[in-house]
Amino acid sequence: MTSSPSQGPAGDGAVWIPIDHESSVGAARRTAGTLAERAGLGEHRAAEVAIAVSEAASNLAKHAENGVLMLRVRDAGPTVIDLLAVDSGPGMASVDLSRRDGHSTTGTLGIGFGAIGRMADELDVHSRPGHGTVLAAAFTAKEDGRLRRQADGLARPISGETVCGDGYLIEERDGHLTAVVFDGLGHGPAAALATRTALEAFQASDETTPRGLLGDVHRAIGSTRGGAAGIVRIDLDARSVAYAGLGNISGWVAASEGRQSMVSIPGIVGHQARSLREFTYELPQDSTVVLHSDGLSSRRITGIPPGLGRHGPLVIAATLLRDAGIRRDDSCVLVLKPDM
Repeated sequence: MTSSPSQGPAGDGAVWIPIDHESSVGAARRTAGTLAERAGLGEHRAAEVAIAVSEAASNLAKHAENGVLMLRVRDAGPTVIDLLAVDSGPGMASVDLSRRDGHSTTGTLGIGFGAIGRMADELDVHSRPGHGTVLAAAFTAKEDGRLRRQADGLARPISGETVCGDGYLIEERDGHLTAVVFDGLGHGPAAALATRTALEAFQASDETTPRGLLGDVHRAIGSTRGGAAGIVRIDLDARSVAYAGLGNISGWVAASEGRQSMVSIPGIVGHQARSLREFTYELPQDSTVVLHSDGLSSRRITGIPPGLGRHGPLVIAATLLRDAGIRRDDSCVLVLKPDM
């Protein structure tokens, strides 16, 4: 039985495709080709993207548990097609070995792994036996070169919905990396409208501090059902991170010496806010900042799992979503690695 793709939230635009049968492979390939052509990558490059997606989907269908693909178009200067392949097992003992042409294992990625790496502009893979594999690949027009991302996120709708009420946005403001995660109350179109309105208010604001940005968002979305928000601003010169949160958004800083939680104030953005407060935390070298909605269970996240911290933000976000995501709710996770 095949499942229909689901469209991602405001600020993300992702298409999630469950790979639960061999017939899902064709649907994934067609979706990838269409996205690449619409993004203007050209006929040849679009065909390469479709082949890479087909290889990833085929391996998920043959070997994986709970396999799913995510595809999205992203404007990062050059237009980018992101491919994400996620599963819950069996995982690979050696990612490097599995990248060799002709090598096949009982893990989720085998013969097609090397081909994906050759066609992608960027490839990042994390795998643990017994836990599963996360593969992230980025494709641009060949002349656009390699990409480097300090922050990335994912948002996924509740099972059965075609739109997501959670979303995120990443910007550079006043020379600093600034980002927001917003969780519209409930789910479905009304929650998605609240999130879209909040992200638009964030973009339109002239404020640079998390507290100021949160205040502008709060005042702008009173006509919607409202929600929860967390806004973060990273200052690398001061080695600090400023945070303002209202409602049930979790934020924390993970470093080699442990994890520091950030404080969100109770309330509902757009409706109930007795006070808006901003807190500042130390930002150790090579640390990772994570924000997520309550669509990820805080009880299941104790920090960055072993070996995951050396990967890029998208692979970290996907692994946290896989391991802690709640399918009965919209989910959103944002990861910032400012020292990348």
